[in-house]
Amino acid sequence: MGALKEKFWKDAIQEYSKRLNGLCKLEIIELTESTHPDIDTKLSQEYTTWQKALQNINGKKIILDPLGKAVDSSQFSKILTQDSTTTFLIGSSNGFLEKLKSEVDHIISFGNITLPHQLFRVVLVEQIYRGFMIKEGRAYHK
Repeated sequence: MGALKEKFWKDAIQEYSKRLNGLCKLEIIELTESTHPDIDTKLSQEYTTWQKALQNINGKKIILDPLGKAVDSSQFSKILTQDSTTTFLIGSSNGFLEKLKSEVDHIISFGNITLPHQLFRVVLVEQIYRGFMIKEGRAYHK
């Protein structure tokens, strides 16, 4: 949910995307966050948006949520590289409708800290790169 606005975030994503070239196909789909003031309505509207976006996507689906199972980089690498297609979902500031959480394969956490959405996306793409470096046995992960 949400879009990158600042150039420095876009540049960071572009750098890791370039590094991932040849290791995987990375596609980032930005969905429009609901602006409804009522949180329950907002989450319901976003659930519908997620459903439409995910309807033709095969493979494993993973929600990234601070309340999910904490994983380290090695565990993340194993989850990431088990299947040929993995889709990561980053929610809006209010998270996800519980119904969506029951429809995915994993709910994982990168820790208990709160990060801005845009920074978290950079962290995710870096961890995807790190995950492939771990799988390949390359020296990046130290």
